[in-house]
Amino acid sequence: MNQAALQTKFNDLKAMIPQTTEDVDVKINRYFFYAGDEPGRKAPGGLSVQSLSVPERVILRCAVTPCLTTYRFGKYNPSPDGIYTDIKNLIPGSETEGLVDNWGKTRPGYAKEWVYAGHEAKGLMDTYGNVGDPSRNWGLIELKALRGMTIEEVYGTLNIDGVFFPEWPKIPETNGEVRLQIEAVKDALSKDKLPGIKPENKAIYLECADEMLSAVEAADYYQTNVMRRTNVSITVPSGDPEFKKEADARDHVFSKRTGIPILMNASRTGGTPVDDMVNKLAEALKANGAPAAIDPTMIASIVSATVAALKEQGGSGTTGAKKN
Repeated sequence: MNQAALQTKFNDLKAMIPQTTEDVDVKINRYFFYAGDEPGRKAPGGLSVQSLSVPERVILRCAVTPCLTTYRFGKYNPSPDGIYTDIKNLIPGSETEGLVDNWGKTRPGYAKEWVYAGHEAKGLMDTYGNVGDPSRNWGLIELKALRGMTIEEVYGTLNIDGVFFPEWPKIPETNGEVRLQIEAVKDALSKDKLPGIKPENKAIYLECADEMLSAVEAADYYQTNVMRRTNVSITVPSGDPEFKKEADARDHVFSKRTGIPILMNASRTGGTPVDDMVNKLAEALKANGAPAAIDPTMIASIVSATVAALKEQGGSGTTGAKKN
């Protein structure tokens, strides 16, 4: 994350943010860690969001992303007593400024309102890091140990990204490899074997490590279940309501992150789904040094049972067990 750009963009707001109300906590900085991924993003990956509090509206994969208090323009309709009911958190004085459009023309009838980091963070967590709903827990987590810290502290003094992912944006491709890297850094921190770490900051790093690991687990759990459903849909007969002709862009991303291969659709091979799986399994066994004489009936039985089990699991509405 570009520290200088963030400071330039948000330093002018620091002194303006009201700090006298009871809900000061909603105004202070938050910081996310996202272990998931979505298609369409260049390496290392990430998640596009609609929040103005997230710089460039992108939460990057395996990096600390800030969620900061900022402002937006909104229309206002003052009542006779001068209260602007259409804007909840009006920035005093902005009601006379208007909005300058892309052509440099000032458009009256607009004012600025605060967009508080706490409100935005809650909405993003409900959508992408909801621990009570696996379908909306994509691997996003707030690093609570960093809450309220300045940009300078997080990206300068602590250098969280540099400690856990020193080669960022070059990071491991699979969830398993990401987990191992975080665990290795955590172990080194625990044993005081990581140079340059101040003793007073050790607890902060360790808390961040635990939260990062929980994000990786959530991302892998979500992506694994998506891949299971995809592979069931691809391997069922074309007349089945669950049939899916081929994997989509998200499936390819999740396959890379989880290490779960995408099964080939039978319509592109001329055979049945099980035939295709048998052939691929036989080829894989042979490539890994298996005996030349492989019983195809035995392989077919294994594959058929696997497909049946996956289909039964998908149809029963279960999401499967978490990966260790």
